Amino acid sequence: MSNTPSEFAFNVRSGNQVAYDGNAMALQGLARGIAAIEPEERIRYYVDRAPQLACFRSGPRRAVVVLPPWRGGNRVLRRLGVEPWYQLRMQFELWRRSPTVYFQVGQEPLPLHMPCPSVLLIHDVAFRLPEADRFFDAALKERLERVTGAAMRRAARVVAVSHACKADVTAHYGYPAERIDVAQHGFDADRFQPIDPETARARLHERCPQVREPYALFVGRIQPRKNLERLLHAWHEAKQRGLRQKLLVVGKQGWSSTGIYAQVEDLGLAGDVHFLGSVPMADVPLLMNGADFFTLPSICEGFGIPALEAMACGVPVLGGDSGGLPEVIGDTGLLVDPLSVPAMTEALLHLGGDHDLRQQLGARALARSQRFSWERAAGVVLESMRQAARA
Repeated sequence: MSNTPSEFAFNVRSGNQVAYDGNAMALQGLARGIAAIEPEERIRYYVDRAPQLACFRSGPRRAVVVLPPWRGGNRVLRRLGVEPWYQLRMQFELWRRSPTVYFQVGQEPLPLHMPCPSVLLIHDVAFRLPEADRFFDAALKERLERVTGAAMRRAARVVAVSHACKADVTAHYGYPAERIDVAQHGFDADRFQPIDPETARARLHERCPQVREPYALFVGRIQPRKNLERLLHAWHEAKQRGLRQKLLVVGKQGWSSTGIYAQVEDLGLAGDVHFLGSVPMADVPLLMNGADFFTLPSICEGFGIPALEAMACGVPVLGGDSGGLPEVIGDTGLLVDPLSVPAMTEALLHLGGDHDLRQQLGARALARSQRFSWERAAGVVLESMRQAARA
């Protein structure tokens, strides 16, 4: 057995951004969790520009390496089917450093020749679902299929973000279940915690006047698999039957989303559904605390960090009953068939019209949220890497 200390290399390039993005938040959360549990292994983070967040800065037993993209030749290499930074720039660095194990997101290409075992983080495999042609444009779907499949064939282990995600990886790729670890996401407990709803709305109302009336909240990229189309139909039906809450939608416009805005007009919901776009990160916890309830009726959600953040604020969640969301929400919210507009309509009326139920579920949601933390997730990831090193 070598006495050389283990060094774990983490490719966190896609997490090095200040943005409300699930992949970025996962990599940032894992870095914070690693710092909190202080593993014996040396940790080296790789980014392509100066660290944008404190979690990706050097500390005890942690180093950050900035690998700027090459100035020339990138376009030619991409035409040859090579992604220069991931497949070559990182490869030369790994050869030079010789880490014990290498970790990265599974939807990004591995270096061409790995000098050490690799562990992949998989958020979901939605692009393998039968309805994926509706969720992704053809070029993106093809890239995700190609890159993820190639990485999976070479990975020593996989870390899935939910048990549902683990089952999908096994079903769609035949990857051995015994080599898949489940690291459920955490949340930023310093930012997401209960605040008096009136106080939260008061701090928002000047720049977001829509919070003056009772509202429900959706947070996420606006794209087909988030299921906003059916949610809007359900909202229209529920409004006809007395639903009093408005719907505030927070998130960037994604692919195949332009029809959503026209649908609001077609359903006569222009006064009831408000698209806020991207909002300052500091406003997200306030919007969650001010909401009567949170909704995330996704058709396929690998985990659902926004739902967990709402729960950490003591806000009940109406979510889809597929993917990883049931593992997050449990019995602390309402789970519905995301393909059923009638079921969604009834849930909206039930949750929107019953204040006592919202209070009861919100309290249970807050308690359940404490089961999840980035420290726990980081511990699973590190143990997966240790097992990869021992294999």
